[in-house]
Amino acid sequence: MYEFNRKRRRRIVSLVIILLIIIASLTPFFFESVRNRLQGFAQTYGYEGLFIFAFIGGISTLFPLPYPLAVIALANLDFNPLFLGITAGFGAALGDSVSYFVGYRSFDVLHADIQEQLIKRREFLLSHTWLVAMGQLVYSTFSPLPDDVVIIPLGAARYPYIRSIIPVTIGKMIFNTVIAVTGVSVVNLFF
Repeated sequence: MYEFNRKRRRRIVSLVIILLIIIASLTPFFFESVRNRLQGFAQTYGYEGLFIFAFIGGISTLFPLPYPLAVIALANLDFNPLFLGITAGFGAALGDSVSYFVGYRSFDVLHADIQEQLIKRREFLLSHTWLVAMGQLVYSTFSPLPDDVVIIPLGAARYPYIRSIIPVTIGKMIFNTVIAVTGVSVVNLFF
């Protein structure tokens, strides 16, 4: 029994090693194919395509679309990192606006007790607007997580739209510009 398990384990390990060698040998072809597709995408759609991609990434709540990868890819294809950051920031912020309005409209369907709590929280938030703006700016700039965690509750509390979207937009622009510059540096360092 023990000898059988030992032989089986050796066969499995050998098979895994062979599969890893095959995958490692095919990896350059895969990345070359992805690089060619990204170059074609960039030449065809450029900044407009990134804006749409970031917008969809901003809308998606449950399954966030990793649009920062597109920012890195376009930055490595000699697009201007500052313009990439601004474009992706506006696109993601516009997508987050959809989440804000989902939260805003959800206020009407909430129970009366929850509506009262949201009104009290809105009054607190309105008395501390500077703190709310800085919190949103820091979260949008330094967190790769979706902003829906912050935006939807602000919409549900009927916090003013302009006060909630401006810090998010600025934070997303900074985040995406840093991603573009860092992505170029890292790719040049390793590849």
